[in-house]
Amino acid sequence: VERQAAQVASSSTWGLPAPSGSMLSVAGIFHGMVIACILRRASVAAAIVTVGGTAEVATEAIPSLDASADCVASGATSEQCSRFETHALQSRSTLGHALIQRGISNSRQSLSLIDAEIHMGDLEVQARGDFKIRLIQWNVHYTNKNTQGLANQLQSTAPDIVGLNELTASPETMAADLSSALGRTYKLQPGRGGWQGYGTDIFYDDTKWKALEGGVEKVLCPGTLGGERAANWAVLQHRATSKIIVTGGIHLSYCANGCDSTHECELMKLYKNLRAMKSKYAGSAVVWMGDLNRGVNTLIVRNLLQGKIGSEETFAVADLAKTEGNTYFGGGVAIDHILGESGAFTRKSGGRIPGKGVTGQHLVGADHFPVYAEVICSGTASSSPSPTAPPSPAATPSPAAPPSPAGQNHYRK
Repeated sequence: VERQAAQVASSSTWGLPAPSGSMLSVAGIFHGMVIACILRRASVAAAIVTVGGTAEVATEAIPSLDASADCVASGATSEQCSRFETHALQSRSTLGHALIQRGISNSRQSLSLIDAEIHMGDLEVQARGDFKIRLIQWNVHYTNKNTQGLANQLQSTAPDIVGLNELTASPETMAADLSSALGRTYKLQPGRGGWQGYGTDIFYDDTKWKALEGGVEKVLCPGTLGGERAANWAVLQHRATSKIIVTGGIHLSYCANGCDSTHECELMKLYKNLRAMKSKYAGSAVVWMGDLNRGVNTLIVRNLLQGKIGSEETFAVADLAKTEGNTYFGGGVAIDHILGESGAFTRKSGGRIPGKGVTGQHLVGADHFPVYAEVICSGTASSSPSPTAPPSPAATPSPAAPPSPAGQNHYRK
């Protein structure tokens, strides 16, 4: 690592000043590692702290520039600047903008510098024992089989975890297409099996997360419309910190005139499984997502934020996406949500993904627009599962083909 770093440090191609000796005793090696980080050598980037460079040193080693004022004026495209602002402004390093201002404006180099900015931000949070999670939720429409097109729309997002509603195409193909389009290794949640209903299928970056267990349960309540719903759950362990999260989700029925009791029943099926996993894995934190067919100001969502489902008490959650505007192509308020256990996550940014969706138009066959949340998960490493496990979630029913939703309204809004 040191030899590679030193070789890169000897090159003046990037034109960045080396840090002063007071910042790090092995200044040349450190400088080389910063450059190597830009070149997407993650192992070298991670070694910055190993040789004595703290996250603060890594940040200070970069020229101090305004992170956004003249991004477009420097020659970068608006899309590049939008991506840059989403990532770069959320950490204290200004590496990305420093390089843009130095004339790095073509697409491949822009992607590299943004990835470098992400690496630098990762080092910051890891130095504190925290870690960053980027989540995406998207209702892709039940007739949509264009898995490659869907994956291509997420190329600029670098998600750790993706939750998809109404995915009736092969989930294995979806995982493969996500991996190909995003240059990572995405896997489908454990226990997905065959079709159970409309839930939130979970895909995760296997290089960052280890799947411990998961499953899906068919949900059919009095008043459920548009076919069976499904409650998905997955227990993921962060490889770098051993912290455990419980994720998953559901797609609630669409009821034009409201159906609070139906939604409460459907949510209780999901929460039964989430709470079982949360109890089994001590210290774990819950973050789930889905198309709830309800805005944040409705009784159902307000109760969730307060830790209630109907009259039953449960853990409170926070709105991590905080999406403004519509997520359904036809307009209205945001009805697709990412919700995290209160106190476990610090929201950095979220909402609609810039440039992904125009009201009145489908997006590569999807009638909803993707939403994201970038959060910091804090806390120490979780312990192993408790020796005495709580009652297991209900057994998964035998796989069945998804029903034809013709004349039904689950896919609306």
